[in-house]
Amino acid sequence: MANKRKESGVVAFPVQKASGKPRIRFGSILREYRLKAHLDQEQVGKACGVTGNAISNWERDVARPDVSLVPTLCNLLNIPLYDFFGMTNPNPYSEDEKGLIADYRCMTNPNKRQLHSIVRAIVDSQEETRRENYRKNYCHLVGHDAGLAAGFGSPLDDEPDAYPVFVRVSRDARRADDVFPVNGQSMEPDYPDGSMVFVERVDASELAYGDVLACIVAGTPYVKIYERDGLHSINPDYSVIPVTDDDNMRLIGRVVGLVDPEDIASDAEAQELMEVFADELN
Repeated sequence: MANKRKESGVVAFPVQKASGKPRIRFGSILREYRLKAHLDQEQVGKACGVTGNAISNWERDVARPDVSLVPTLCNLLNIPLYDFFGMTNPNPYSEDEKGLIADYRCMTNPNKRQLHSIVRAIVDSQEETRRENYRKNYCHLVGHDAGLAAGFGSPLDDEPDAYPVFVRVSRDARRADDVFPVNGQSMEPDYPDGSMVFVERVDASELAYGDVLACIVAGTPYVKIYERDGLHSINPDYSVIPVTDDDNMRLIGRVVGLVDPEDIASDAEAQELMEVFADELN
């Protein structure tokens, strides 16, 4: 039996029983985009080096275009590859965006340049507003991994490693310079184990009895209440820590409040805030 003649650029395939595997339906996609482009089958066939009848076969899924013709078809009919192969576009354009792109392509070059200037001005203004909102809503403080002992603590060999931390603006946040974690139960219930506190850097001359301090005594960082006879805990199970000149007490600052975990910037926000506060961080 003689073989049927195949047109150049066409891969014919016999009708087979379904194999259970999904098959891409090129036909409906080609027809949809051909009609959008206001081209007939003969015009598309001429561009691809085949007949209009071949295009009809493709659109009816009787045959498929050779893979070498995919770039030609996509460029001619403006078919995104995601659509051509039936895949989900991870960055789809909305209908409004598609309309704007279509309008832009109809513009003259001078109008395109003018539009570029307008869009750039809008984007710059939006960016400045975003940065200003971040500055209004967040404080840049210094965070520390080494906790303040609300108990017995562990020795601190040197100044804790510091890192930027961004907290939503509040009265306490505005007063503070640092954020420290609390370790231990001696200051419960006011300062629970695992909580974080705002610390304001102050001179010793500014302290008053009854202030809650962040300090280092004999190499161990503490959060305690400053009184005449030493450092007191809120939890009555803990004894007063007497402080003498020999203990080499070093003041970190005054504790001005608890940090609400919800007020700490997320990782994504922190990345943006690092850029907004770049000048101050350097």
